[in-house]
Amino acid sequence: MKRNILLPFALGVALIASAQNEDIQGPPPERMAEIKAQKVAFITQRLQLTPAEAQVFWPIYNEYEAEMKAIRGSIGESRRQRPDMATLTDEQAAPMLAEEMEKRRKETETWTKYMGRLRDAVGAKKTLFLGRAERDFTREVFRHIRDERKDRRPGGPGRPE
Repeated sequence: MKRNILLPFALGVALIASAQNEDIQGPPPERMAEIKAQKVAFITQRLQLTPAEAQVFWPIYNEYEAEMKAIRGSIGESRRQRPDMATLTDEQAAPMLAEEMEKRRKETETWTKYMGRLRDAVGAKKTLFLGRAERDFTREVFRHIRDERKDRRPGGPGRPE
């Protein structure tokens, strides 16, 4: 009985682990451009940016996003290159940890710099709620993806079982 439960579980874990090591391709560039446009509209509406504010806000935000993407990509790349934890010694781990701590410090500095610039451009209130608007947009995207997948399953809305 245990073997019947553990074997599928172990196979599932192995598949997930191998998928994480592969370069997973995201949506095609056209789809990413569409999502970016939706994000601009969503955040502009959510923060109630005036046309004048939006004209100042978006160039700063786009710089911020590009810098954060580069930093986060660097963190992810470092993590992908790490050896297995079972074979890693503390002496080997120490410089890796120091490197990640430095990247996290840079991430925080970048966030602080750009939030200050955005505060000066559109005010503290709108800048404060930017993080919430970003999270809400991400939730909406994931909800939409989940609903699309559900619709494509046999027996989904509009499909016979």
